[in-house]
Amino acid sequence: MIKINDTYISGIAALNIPCPEDTWGLREFFFLNSEEDLKNDLAGSGESCFVNTNDIFQNEGLYECSAIFLELGHDLSKEGETFCANHYRAFCDLLVSHILDGVDSYLDPDDYFTTEAHLTILDSWVERCEIHLGEKYQPSFDQWRQTIQNGL
Repeated sequence: MIKINDTYISGIAALNIPCPEDTWGLREFFFLNSEEDLKNDLAGSGESCFVNTNDIFQNEGLYECSAIFLELGHDLSKEGETFCANHYRAFCDLLVSHILDGVDSYLDPDDYFTTEAHLTILDSWVERCEIHLGEKYQPSFDQWRQTIQNGL
């Protein structure tokens, strides 16, 4: 088990590889030129991380992913275990990052989740983010929901 506050792969990189919950709707892995391509998709407590949702989720939604990247031809094991966010957490990491940065979010759950069951689970993850961030950010969550309801 990883320590809370460790860095993990999240964001678009995590959304573009299969995860244990079988929420992956894509047919092929994303193209990764090098491990450097992952720098913008690191989350957690590190200085270079785009967001830290560890206070919300702790270790939930993280899994060891070295084997997946090895299949892609990238050996990430030199750093020890490599962890990745599942799709629910990766989506929430992006959404929380947009909301905290004051950026309008056009993240559409339908782009990443292919069943109603997956969307229902995602909604419970997003609700936890809303509760954690509180009333100050509720208008941003409301605006995001309105945007996706209106068809982006």
